[in-house]
Amino acid sequence: MRSMKSLQRAAVAAVVLAVTSFGTGSPADPVPSGWEANNMEPIGYSRLENRKGAFKMAIKKVNGRWYLYMGHLWHYGWSIVDVTDPREPKFLKTVPGPGNTWTIQMTLHDNIMITALEKSSLAWGADPNKPNEEGSSSGTSAIR
Repeated sequence: MRSMKSLQRAAVAAVVLAVTSFGTGSPADPVPSGWEANNMEPIGYSRLENRKGAFKMAIKKVNGRWYLYMGHLWHYGWSIVDVTDPREPKFLKTVPGPGNTWTIQMTLHDNIMITALEKSSLAWGADPNKPNEEGSSSGTSAIR
């Protein structure tokens, strides 16, 4: 139990550090060619410094600016993007999460980011080179 409390404290400290050290961020990236949607028009895009699998998102207004927080599946941690101007989203930083741990669930409440940490499964999603592999060769499900 002590190690879980240490992990929780480390996660909270990382989020506090991220929130208090926002920089100017990098400029918006071009929308990838080949995007496809019905009745939608892209207005802004960020590659999140090549961090694939932005999964769970939450948005918060702080001092007149809008920040989008995202949990990742294949890159352990949370990315923060300034989306005050949606046509020019600015990637600010990624708060690293613990290795071999999915950081896909999170939400915001007041000034606290609440997250769940789950051990990655090699059978599904832990290998960014095989992001669509589901199940496992042993016949057991990776999603419980």
